[in-house]
Amino acid sequence: MSEPGSFASDDGTVPADVEGVLAARAAGSAGIREVVTCLQMHRVLVPLLEVDGDQLEGDDADPCAGADRAVAAVSVREPDGTSLGLVFTGMAPLAQWDPAARPLPVESTRAAGAILAEGGRALLVDPGTPRTVRIEGVALTRLASGETWPEPWDDPAVRAAVVAEFGPVLASGEVQVRLAGPPADGESAATAGTDASGVAAAVAGLVLQVRFRPDLAADLRDQRAAVLAKRMAQSAALREVFDGVLAVQVVG
Repeated sequence: MSEPGSFASDDGTVPADVEGVLAARAAGSAGIREVVTCLQMHRVLVPLLEVDGDQLEGDDADPCAGADRAVAAVSVREPDGTSLGLVFTGMAPLAQWDPAARPLPVESTRAAGAILAEGGRALLVDPGTPRTVRIEGVALTRLASGETWPEPWDDPAVRAAVVAEFGPVLASGEVQVRLAGPPADGESAATAGTDASGVAAAVAGLVLQVRFRPDLAADLRDQRAAVLAKRMAQSAALREVFDGVLAVQVVG
């Protein structure tokens, strides 16, 4: 955790790598893992707005505690009353959201931890801009931890989701599966890639390699591979821990 005054030289510019990953996320070429991994290395700006003194509530866990009591950190609530934290990656998106807002720089991990501590649901990054990102669930916990998020093919949570989805099929021995990284540049692979919408995609961030019985006809293998790809694209358990592009590759 940074010491007080560690942000004294911060000019409010959006870090170049943060700018890049949010742009990639908006374009659909980066998953939430890449966003969290990048944000973990940077500060964010918590928006402060002026409020009447009688509207403030003391909270020792609030990063604003002990600061100017004429301002308060901003949060919003969903219809069920659950709070959502707001943070910005720099002064430009903050001013775009509200020119009157004042920035409080804090570590992104600390901002995520504060939301979890108060029972909040998500952290909204750069709300009100075309590159808004909602960080929640496993992603919010991972951001708050500050720990390295494993590559998807090495992530125990991803493996557990695959096993949960295909448990009976795997137990029957009809198919074997293995998680792998994307093919190397120039490597040819017969894949049925699908993104979150089930649309064919050329670039995958995770490959599910499947091996069928040797006596299974080639056309049946391709049909079953397509079914597996669609099923995984629609898997709520997998989307919770991996929201990139998945491809299914028949091997053997």
